[in-house]
Amino acid sequence: MERFEQTGLTDDGRDLAADVVLIQPSDEKLTARSRRWLDWNYRNSNLRIVVSKEFINRLVPTQPAVEAPVHDRILGVPTRGWSTSTARLSIQLVPDAQSLRFALEARGVVLARTTSRRDPVTLYSNSDSAYFARKQFELTAAGLKTWPTEAEVSNSSRLRGVETDFDDVPILGFVVEEIARAKHAESEPAVRRVARRKVATRVQEEIDSAIEPKLAEARKLYQQRVVALVAGLQVEPTVVELQTSEARVTSRLRLASDEQLAACTPRPMALSDSLASVQIHQSLVNNIGDRLDLDGHTFTLPDLQQRLLKAFQLSPEAFPEEYPADLRISFARRDALTARFDAGRVEFTLGVAELHKFPKTWRDFHVRVYYRPQVRGLDVRLIRDGTVQLRGEHFGHEPQIALRGIFSKVFSPDRELVF
Repeated sequence: MERFEQTGLTDDGRDLAADVVLIQPSDEKLTARSRRWLDWNYRNSNLRIVVSKEFINRLVPTQPAVEAPVHDRILGVPTRGWSTSTARLSIQLVPDAQSLRFALEARGVVLARTTSRRDPVTLYSNSDSAYFARKQFELTAAGLKTWPTEAEVSNSSRLRGVETDFDDVPILGFVVEEIARAKHAESEPAVRRVARRKVATRVQEEIDSAIEPKLAEARKLYQQRVVALVAGLQVEPTVVELQTSEARVTSRLRLASDEQLAACTPRPMALSDSLASVQIHQSLVNNIGDRLDLDGHTFTLPDLQQRLLKAFQLSPEAFPEEYPADLRISFARRDALTARFDAGRVEFTLGVAELHKFPKTWRDFHVRVYYRPQVRGLDVRLIRDGTVQLRGEHFGHEPQIALRGIFSKVFSPDRELVF
């Protein structure tokens, strides 16, 4: 424990985690308490994501007005015409101390101009239906749960006119029209109930049918970009906390295998008025770097490039440069790749046991390079900051120049790491 506190290195952390796991007292409660102590002090959340309701609603698209023909039967009467629908979508957060809960709400109006025909009478009507629909979602460690859409509708209608087949017949035409108006007034409450039910059903079906493909696409994307990547690196994501307030959702996760540590230092306070924030502890980067399994292994640069492409599921365009095939690198047996966050920069250090490029061989040195985060839109980019630094006991001036040329190409300032 003291060694890890002094060095903060991944290998020393792995030794500490292994020692705690090996503790097997006869008291099971003591064992559980020891593991909780380790999780709380040395395996805490190393990824915290907070998103505000305001930011989520900025991403909700504006809905255009939709005009559609009406072909329906209401109380057995054929009804034709046109409707115009407008809607406004928003996301409301549902406070919950143990999950991410939110609801998609839709408020809209349906205006319709219709014609109903039952011989010998034709009725011309205007209707105005206002609806409110709500579909709830809950995200827990077990996955995403959805509820069926609920909808409430209120409506009103106005009879614009009446035509009969007897309009040209004196007296009879007037009588038939009055009878038609009386029957319309009598059936209007039932017609309005049917219309409300139809609007509610249509809104529910439209929301559910629009949401399900999006959810399926999101699940597929999550499986491809997150689950497959994490599984390939063998860094298991564990939910530490999910919480929803009226103003924001908070996710605290731990990315670490059973033998790795996670966050073990105080977390800086995020800005309270930020629309969204992502906080990453350096243990997350070190755990991923550890799973690349570089310690003690030897690669040519093209082989190392292929390993990185496969591990991070990148396309070959991520490394457009061509590296010399005769350059061979052997990494240090411990902590071949480490990361440290300091003063707003990310420090990466490579431990190299041997680097060979005919006819030269260099041994036992470290390569250090700094990156500075830069936000561009919704992307976070790491931009190389400063020159490549070399540290070794047997360096003279000439080896420094040759190695800088090699690693300046490997850590090219023109290549940005995009997240």
